[in-house]
Amino acid sequence: MTSPDAQNLSKIWNGFESSPLTVGECRAHGRFQFQKERQRAAYLRSAELLSGSAKRLLTIFEEDGNYGAVSHLTSDGELLTRDLLDSTAEIGFLLDRIGDLALDSVIDIGSGYGRMAHRINALRPDSVVICADEVPSSRSICSTYLTLRGVAGFLVCDFDAAGELTRQHRPILATAVHSFPEMPLKRIRAWLELLTAGGVDWLFLVPNEPDRLRSTEPDGTRSQFADAIDDAGYHLAATGWKYEFGEKDAYSTNLVYQDQYLLYRRSA
Repeated sequence: MTSPDAQNLSKIWNGFESSPLTVGECRAHGRFQFQKERQRAAYLRSAELLSGSAKRLLTIFEEDGNYGAVSHLTSDGELLTRDLLDSTAEIGFLLDRIGDLALDSVIDIGSGYGRMAHRINALRPDSVVICADEVPSSRSICSTYLTLRGVAGFLVCDFDAAGELTRQHRPILATAVHSFPEMPLKRIRAWLELLTAGGVDWLFLVPNEPDRLRSTEPDGTRSQFADAIDDAGYHLAATGWKYEFGEKDAYSTNLVYQDQYLLYRRSA
């Protein structure tokens, strides 16, 4: 594996290559998802608070608790994980706002182990998801995980290859779930330019901090990047919360990590 350019990665991810995960632990607590601090009651309450299309997806998406995921049983004997809760809420939000056609072709920026591609494919098996990640170990895990899951129609790439794949497959939607806030501002702008050049109409963004859009620079400093989104021609079209009827506190231990959802549309 080649090492990523340190200037393109934040302080958070620069050390990833020195202690890479195995695919068998890719859904464990820590690297890709925090989860073990929440008790079973928080998982049960979070599932109850899902609404709209997310509630329906909770009965469609399967969960086996494999690959190291922290899981809790419902009273019906079903497993709940953060992967499942996040995926149902995020994809449900998108279905309610822009419909399922937007899932036909997607570029997932900062794809990690491939959670989004796995769940989109379960809903739309003919979809194409470009899994773009700048960390080599993440790309390796993503490719292996999705293959083991039997997912078809996924493409794993780095930034350099993402532009050509975007032009080739013309994704309607870009997703950036907890990824932009973990990048330097310069790299966020580069990704936005890539999306604009590729004609991507929609951008779904999940920040790490509700109501704050801040980058993470190589030295750990933070810069706001709302202006970068606006400069790229994307304008806020809809907002929402993972748990619309739950407390709006990302750190509440009563919920499995509340998030704010931001959906942008590219100007004609």
